[in-house]
Amino acid sequence: ALVAARHGTATVSGAGASPADPRVEAIATELGLERAVITPLPGGLANRTLRLRDDRHDFVLRLAGDIGGTLRANREYEFAMLSLAAAAGLAPGIVLARPADGLIVSRHVAGRMPEREDLHDPEFLRRVGA
Repeated sequence: ALVAARHGTATVSGAGASPADPRVEAIATELGLERAVITPLPGGLANRTLRLRDDRHDFVLRLAGDIGGTLRANREYEFAMLSLAAAAGLAPGIVLARPADGLIVSRHVAGRMPEREDLHDPEFLRRVGA
């Protein structure tokens, strides 16, 4: 079931929506979002990923999770790799980054997560460069 809850100037929606993290609302404000809709995105082992959007903007916020240190994730390297991928047109552009704080905001791009069947599709493999 979808849940929507109003907190401050943001609306949190999605399955099991919970009160907005004050950092998330502050980032939405910093990005210039008005009446932001904040939706948790599925997936990810080491990060909490949220979609932040309003009538004019559509972003994805990645917040480092506690497990990142266990995995020895280096946020500076992650930011560098995402920047290179964005410059090459392989990833959405980065809008805001504070690697030391474990946050990166990029533009939202519509799409879907690859599924097991995709790994057997020659066209899919060609598109991803495999």
